[in-house]
Amino acid sequence: MCSPRPWMTLSTSSKSNPLKSPLLILHRDVLRKLGQARGLLASYNRIRDTATDPKTSPELANTKADLEAILEDLTDLDDLDDSVTVVESDPSRYGLSVEEVRRRRGFVEQVRDQVQDLRDTSVKAYTSQQVSALQAMLRAAVLTLHC
Repeated sequence: MCSPRPWMTLSTSSKSNPLKSPLLILHRDVLRKLGQARGLLASYNRIRDTATDPKTSPELANTKADLEAILEDLTDLDDLDDSVTVVESDPSRYGLSVEEVRRRRGFVEQVRDQVQDLRDTSVKAYTSQQVSALQAMLRAAVLTLHC
C-alpha cells in the first residue's frame, strides 16, 4: 500500500479530539466520495461497453445519475474552502502551524482538480456512448439503403 500524500493527512490542534474534528470528518467524507465516483465511473464504462443497447440500459442510466450526484456534491467545497481561509489569516489562533494550513489548502485544491478530472473523464465517457449510438444508427441506415 502506498503512503498517503501530504494533503491526504491532516493534523489537528492538540486541543481538539481528532476523532471528533469536523475537518477530519469532512476530509474522510470527501475521500470516500472521490473513491465512490471513481468506482461509479469504472462501472459506467464497463456497463456501457457490455450493454446490448446502452441508450436504453436502466443500469447505465442509474450509474450515470449516481455518478453525477456524487460529482455535484463534491463540487460544492465551499465549506471546506471557507474553513481553510479562516485559519489562513491566523493559524496560531487555531493551534495550527503554517505548514498544516498549507496542507489543508493543498487538500482543497487537489480535490478540486480530481473532481474536474472525473468530470472531464465522465463527459468523454458519455460522449463516447453517444458516438457509439450514432455510429450504430448510421450502420443500420446504410444497411437499409443497401437492401
